[in-house]
Amino acid sequence: MTASLTFSDRDFLLTISLAQSGARGAGHPRSNVMTFAGRLSVVTAYLAMAFVGAIVLGMV
Repeated sequence: MTASLTFSDRDFLLTISLAQSGARGAGHPRSNVMTFAGRLSVVTAYLAMAFVGAIVLGMV
């Protein structure tokens, strides 16, 4: 797995691009399940942060 970070001074964006070689080949039959589990955990983390942020902003 290779990862590259690109910083742009003009629009202040951080672009993270991940490239996996051969992840869907015969050597990794469960890679789709693990990719789904990884994405689900990221979505769950964002929802948890949004929930905590809403609670904190509600207390102000």
